[in-house]
Amino acid sequence: MTIPQQAAGEAAVDPTALLSLAAARARLRLNEAPGLIAYVRTLVVPAGAQRSDGLPRPASKEAPAPLRVDAVDESDAAYAQLLHWVSYWSDELHIAPPVTATYAWADGREVQGFRAGVTPDGAAALVLNVTIWLLTHQDKIERHQHAGAYFDDVATIVWELRQKFPRDGRGPRPVIPRPCPVCGDASMGVEWQSEQLQDFTLTCTYCGFEGDTAALLKERDLAELFRDMRAEEVAEPTT
Repeated sequence: MTIPQQAAGEAAVDPTALLSLAAARARLRLNEAPGLIAYVRTLVVPAGAQRSDGLPRPASKEAPAPLRVDAVDESDAAYAQLLHWVSYWSDELHIAPPVTATYAWADGREVQGFRAGVTPDGAAALVLNVTIWLLTHQDKIERHQHAGAYFDDVATIVWELRQKFPRDGRGPRPVIPRPCPVCGDASMGVEWQSEQLQDFTLTCTYCGFEGDTAALLKERDLAELFRDMRAEEVAEPTT
């Protein structure tokens, strides 16, 4: 598909439905963020680099495992960007930010990330407080003129972190309450193939049937359908 054809296709979709899809994707990614960032923080010092049981051991002849600077930098950047959005929406909506939003490392006036020494569990708790705040006020945010840019940005933050630090296992998948036309299962799984909002597949979580996403995006009442999107644990397809 050429760029003009893609642009034409996107223009044909109801903008309200696209905003609802972006909001649903952002909601799913924000719910994923605490666990993902905690996982990335566990990679800062590779497994086996240190023992925490307190038992005495002879000095190792092997060089200590190196600190994974990329895990530090990327998780710090993700947290800092989420805090940026908290600050922005706090000012725009005149709502007090969460108290834990001050628990960050700042260089001058710019937030840079987590404070030194934060544990993976501590990082997860801090991110959870931020994402809960953002999700609590998402309905108000969605009515703002800059909502689309925000939804795209938070989705990209988590997407890029996931691509750089993939985890084993499928985990929860987003689904929409649309019955499969083949097996009748009550929901269809949604999986994005890239950062582009409309680049997703629609697959039955039970039998593996692939739906027509282009046709879906032309349906009426899409905004309501996307608002009902949720994440759930799904089994591997039977075929």
